[in-house]
Amino acid sequence: MVVAPHAYVTLQELAAAAAQSTLAEEGAQLQPAGPARTFGRDGLLLDLQGSLQGNAYACRAIGLLNQDGPGVLLLLFLPGSSVDEVRMQTADALAASIFFSKPATQNFVSEWTQFLAGKRLTFVSSYSSGSSGGYSMKRFFALCANQRFNFSSSSSVSMDVGGAFGNSSERDAGSGRWLIQAPMGQPILVLLFDDGRNRRHPLNYQGEQLYLDSDKYFVSPATDCQ
Repeated sequence: MVVAPHAYVTLQELAAAAAQSTLAEEGAQLQPAGPARTFGRDGLLLDLQGSLQGNAYACRAIGLLNQDGPGVLLLLFLPGSSVDEVRMQTADALAASIFFSKPATQNFVSEWTQFLAGKRLTFVSSYSSGSSGGYSMKRFFALCANQRFNFSSSSSVSMDVGGAFGNSSERDAGSGRWLIQAPMGQPILVLLFDDGRNRRHPLNYQGEQLYLDSDKYFVSPATDCQ
């Protein structure tokens, strides 16, 4: 079973996502086995069928909405070529037991949200050892006021040791919804990518400097927000 956050805020958004839902990554090839059905007051249930790592599997996906933060997506995978309703009741029971409560840190979360809304966070790091090579890294988050974000990162490494030269580079990018959580009073920047990925970055503010994951970021207006 997999439990993960999601960024949808209405049943209409959940239904639209379910209508296009497929699992086609990391060895999974699963397609909807029928239309999505309502689950409780604020949820939707969707059954999928297909294969996982080359074997026949069925999956029950249940999405639950949370009016005070990110919702929850439950995925129960069971071997077999068809949905076993009795065994799938495990997912139903777990989803039915979930209760969302408004966090006591709501004011703290609101302050961080207001501070970061409309900001671009940029991290730049580089090192050069002269003729031996070096590295460079750049990463930015554009946190738009409408809770959408754009993310991009790039890095490159070069080495020249004993006449042997090599270099490599990596790039990553994406967009989605962002929000702030504060478990145990620690502010966390949560990024929920449109492609299903999610990232969590601890936040800190010291000496008029913003830190994500202990890295210092430069804060500027997010001019690329629409």
